[in-house]
Amino acid sequence: MLLKRGTHCFISTKYDRLFVACLNILVALDTSEEAGEVLDAATRLVRGKDVQITIVNVIKPLIGFYKDMLPMMGDRDTTKSQAINQASISLKTLADDKGIEPKSIDIILGSPAAEIRRKAEEINADVIVMVTQGNYGLGRLLGSNANGVLYGATRDLLAMKIQVESL
Repeated sequence: MLLKRGTHCFISTKYDRLFVACLNILVALDTSEEAGEVLDAATRLVRGKDVQITIVNVIKPLIGFYKDMLPMMGDRDTTKSQAINQASISLKTLADDKGIEPKSIDIILGSPAAEIRRKAEEINADVIVMVTQGNYGLGRLLGSNANGVLYGATRDLLAMKIQVESL
């Protein structure tokens, strides 16, 4: 079975294996250990010589989440630039380790779901690839980044479930 999705993305489930050939893929990563698994899976899915992979990482603004810690963190601009620099180095190293040359690695400050959708539109992505860790309890009630991207996305989304080992 071959299913055409969008303009350049094809999905085939022939022989019970998923095969996707896309030309422009947005891979939304954080800097966790699971990021490597997501990047591996994204590259296994793509077939073709002219594939473009864009890696994006969205950092939530500190002001709304850690207000009480701001006095201890020092200058906000310095803290932001350090977070961006660390994420950039981490994702560049990850891409190098995996032998991937992404079109770009973008670190963005903002709401993860909204910024991932915006970036996908900006680069005209055929598909967004990201992780979902299966929230439980309060996390499920509040929703996840993958759910946030899904609702309102005009692009296909491949949300990969990664099993996180409990301590």
